[in-house]
Amino acid sequence: ADSPCGRTEVRDAETATFHSYHFQPSVNPQELLITSAHFWFYAGPESNSSSPLYILNSGQHPDHLAAVALALTSSDGWATYDLDDHHRPAKVYSGPLTLQVRSTNRLPLIEDPDKTPFLHLRARRRVSGRWPRHAIPWSQSAADLLQRPSQQQPESRDCWRDAVEISFDELGWGNWIVHPKVVTFSYCHGNCSAPDRGTALLGIKQCCAPVPESMRSLRITTTSDGGYSFMYETLPNIIPEECSCF
Repeated sequence: ADSPCGRTEVRDAETATFHSYHFQPSVNPQELLITSAHFWFYAGPESNSSSPLYILNSGQHPDHLAAVALALTSSDGWATYDLDDHHRPAKVYSGPLTLQVRSTNRLPLIEDPDKTPFLHLRARRRVSGRWPRHAIPWSQSAADLLQRPSQQQPESRDCWRDAVEISFDELGWGNWIVHPKVVTFSYCHGNCSAPDRGTALLGIKQCCAPVPESMRSLRITTTSDGGYSFMYETLPNIIPEECSCF
């Protein structure tokens, strides 16, 4: 991101020239994290590296802050100041910023727009901290989506395998479980009181449950840092392929 600037030039009694540049960074610190900050200043082809740079924030005097070392002077006259070491990038975009170059040599008056000094910021999007599993949102609507048994099926029906389609986005888990987005979840439902069951005639009460050998695992892809890293997890034996009375 390049930040716009205004320029002020002052010359003191000791023939030192102050070049002040006023910046209003356009970076939103709530959304982006600045990773580096460099000030590019065109000093002319005859420049040297003795011109210190001072940083002035609102309400501060430049003499109260240490000068930023000159990082690099190129053969084409551009001087690059690295703001990272002496003035952390987090402070750079916190508000209006004034950078002041002080030189004992008279610097050239630049009217070429291509040689306008600029502040170069590198940024990446902020991500929230890692979320503990217990912090994953839960709501009554999510509970209703997972309600068993199905509200659409008669309670008197004999044991059978039913299925429901679950959307992790609807559950509020879309920022945690990234794949699959939707899963068909099977479950066993019904009673075991059909007249043709011998156990029912003998008065033995049974329950509709998954056949152990039929249980299938579910593989999911999760993230806990907003998508910068992923984890492949297996939820073992949670989807039945067959139901029976036991």
